[in-house]
Amino acid sequence: MAFNSTLSKKPGASVFYHQVTEATSTEQLVSEYPEEKPVTTRYKNWLPIWVTVVLLILVASFASYSLHLSIKLNHALEEQRGYSTDWELVRGTAKLVQKKYTATFRTNDTADTVYIEYGPNDPKYVGEPSPEIDEAWHNLLKGQYLIISEEEAMKLNRHDLVEGLYLAEPEVMHSLHCLNAIRKSLYYGPNYTHHNPDELPKNYHKTHIDHCIEQIRQNIQCALDLTPIPIFVAGREGHRIYVGEPQVHTCRDWDSFREWYTVRGEKFGNIGSFKGS
Repeated sequence: MAFNSTLSKKPGASVFYHQVTEATSTEQLVSEYPEEKPVTTRYKNWLPIWVTVVLLILVASFASYSLHLSIKLNHALEEQRGYSTDWELVRGTAKLVQKKYTATFRTNDTADTVYIEYGPNDPKYVGEPSPEIDEAWHNLLKGQYLIISEEEAMKLNRHDLVEGLYLAEPEVMHSLHCLNAIRKSLYYGPNYTHHNPDELPKNYHKTHIDHCIEQIRQNIQCALDLTPIPIFVAGREGHRIYVGEPQVHTCRDWDSFREWYTVRGEKFGNIGSFKGS
């Protein structure tokens, strides 16, 4: 048996009531109250996909930014910490910078000669002896040895008094001193060592230069600069040479270090290396 339903409302009531009466067939009842179907749209189908894509983009962006910050932080910490063997006194005085090398080796095919192409603002450190070149080296090496306190000296693995003072220098100053000694030996010969008031051993000059060459060799191998240098062939036929194209290198900033070194020496004292050494 089936029933018919009619909608009615009692007077004064806000609720509608169904009056159910007998219907002739169940089909009639179903036709009047069809089954509700769920609403599905293209938007609702695509919504979960778009939400997933947006979330993935946000996660990837956050990961990329975090990596960028981590690299910058490690870079900054590396500048501050330096190496475990760095002298604590000077650690952190030279930030990392990128610098393109100059003094490029060039050829003149017409004259069949070679020459050096210097940077326009670079001091000249090589060539025939001149007051300008000597002054450039003096500016690099002035106040070579720092006067340090007894407390600072005790942190080093050797702390002898030199004429009543504790003296020390960072390795970079020692190596520059050695390079200058080699430079002078090329032009001046062994007589440049006569500055020393003490009588020197007969083999002093050669032994000093050999020591300096070894010093610089070890320094170069220790630094182990891995910057790639493209090679090209220069010179006319029959006089071909391989030449490296100068590149940008990652360096400790010499200028900031030299500024700190000068101020420290002026404040607590320093001693220049013996003239000509």
